Amino acid sequence: MSGMCGIADASEAEPKDHYGVKQYRLGTLTATNPQEAQGDRSFGIRMIIAGSQFGKLDGVVLGLSTSMPIDSETPSNLGVRVNIHNLLNVSSEEFEETGQLPNISITDSANAIANWVNFYNLYRGGYVKAKDKDDANFEPSAEDLDQQKRIRGTLSIDLADCYEVKKKS
Repeated sequence: MSGMCGIADASEAEPKDHYGVKQYRLGTLTATNPQEAQGDRSFGIRMIIAGSQFGKLDGVVLGLSTSMPIDSETPSNLGVRVNIHNLLNVSSEEFEETGQLPNISITDSANAIANWVNFYNLYRGGYVKAKDKDDANFEPSAEDLDQQKRIRGTLSIDLADCYEVKKKS
């Protein structure tokens, strides 16, 4: 992370922070699940990251319930829950005392490790693998081979180093 927390006007159509970095609106929030007594103040998120401006993240999908056929290595549960209970419970005094940022947990809808998948890369892999079997005329490009390294992965979430817990006024 850059360690610089930018401030942007979210009411602008294409907001930029005060460092000149373009901010993107990615995904949507879904249902909330406030169960404070159980330490659960979670919400679901959905994202489809698409466009060349996202570089190697182009095509990443997370938070979607899917019945699409996925290979045996990719979890079918792509639901994502973000639990901000610890973030909302930490006091400014506690933060000043410890200097520790609160933990934000991110899991799938069954409370297991949250995952992402890139369906384009996944299904493109069929062509790359077919080269070995069927079509001696098809030669995968370096980009085709590189994309096969980015088919699936797990999610984590961290607060920026510049995040501060402040007292409500």
